[in-house]
Amino acid sequence: RLSESDTPKPCSANCSGHGACTHVLKDSRQMISADMPPCLTGAIDCIAVCACDADYFGSDTCEVTTEEFLLRQESRDAVVSGLQRLVGLENPDEQTISGWVNSVGQVSQVSAELTSASAVAVLSMVDSITAVTKQNADSVQLSADGLAGLLRAVNSVAESRSKADIRRRLAGRSLAANESTAAVIGVDTTANVLNNFGELMAQSMLPGQTATEFTQGEFR
Repeated sequence: RLSESDTPKPCSANCSGHGACTHVLKDSRQMISADMPPCLTGAIDCIAVCACDADYFGSDTCEVTTEEFLLRQESRDAVVSGLQRLVGLENPDEQTISGWVNSVGQVSQVSAELTSASAVAVLSMVDSITAVTKQNADSVQLSADGLAGLLRAVNSVAESRSKADIRRRLAGRSLAANESTAAVIGVDTTANVLNNFGELMAQSMLPGQTATEFTQGEFR
């Protein structure tokens, strides 16, 4: 009888019956072939992803048609854009900033539905909220746990770009011309956002206080 660690990693929802479960190396995103070590449950260097049928391309588990998925992306783009305008207009007190953190987490929680443009917008909002919180440190006292939602949003953005790249490779599709610039900006902005968040956490620490450690699926 095989143990759990001897079984291949399964795909969520079994790809909804509209695709094949495929394994890829997490760092290089190379498809794992038959002559390579298998991707087993518990392995941390590989992931199971759905290679969706052509009519179901886009989502993580092939649960909706490509047409419906694109409509979902358009709706999420609109929500992200509206929230970005709101963050730029409201006065930043503690309650408002806390609301921003929750809202950014909510609009980015379905990573597959983030387009390159909305992913960059989410990173921009996280950076803006971080900056405003630093500027108002005397009146805004949000805990590390209260701000951790910002890191979850950054993780969702990183996951969205990573999975989108894997899906394109599995389907034999190239990066669209209108996505290439946004993808590059996303990588650069992500590093800056994480550094700025670290500075915010360091600013709020007291002498001798133990540092807080954040671990996400895409970064630590």
